[in-house]
Amino acid sequence: MKRKRILISGVIFLVILAAGGIGCRLFVKNYKAVKTYEVGEKKVRLVRFNKPFLADHFEITIIKTSLSDSLKNDSKILLNKEEGAEYFVIDVMVKNKNSENKNLPNSGKILLGEAEYMLEIDSVKTDEPGYGAFSGQIKPEEAKESKIVFKIPVEYGDEAIIWDVFGSGVKIRLQ
Repeated sequence: MKRKRILISGVIFLVILAAGGIGCRLFVKNYKAVKTYEVGEKKVRLVRFNKPFLADHFEITIIKTSLSDSLKNDSKILLNKEEGAEYFVIDVMVKNKNSENKNLPNSGKILLGEAEYMLEIDSVKTDEPGYGAFSGQIKPEEAKESKIVFKIPVEYGDEAIIWDVFGSGVKIRLQ
């Protein structure tokens, strides 16, 4: 009798353990499905900083992002503080993976917010070297770094930020 109870308890334990494993796998599958989602007609991808991904013929590495009320380069002020605005900066490295020289058409745009409340914002143009899209062509296997700057409303500083990577149509969620 005692043996039968232990055997039944063991079978029940194994059934519960197996059901928990199935539920765990379903959760993992659902989590992976969230890695890309739709904004308009385009899929949005989640990427890790310092891990390269491809957009058109370029290998893009997002080094870091930052948010500040003004933009300085060493001792020089590039963009002054403006009431109601902040500057979102993407430090990025771009490597040409094509066999011929390529231009980046522009810095791309960012989408701020969620669903019907999204704002589309173009990058800020600066004449400072190392900021904005690259003016010249990038040779095959050549890598360049830049800082892409966007002026955003303060109230959107903690909202979702999605970058259309250099206007390629590849959309990456940064925040």
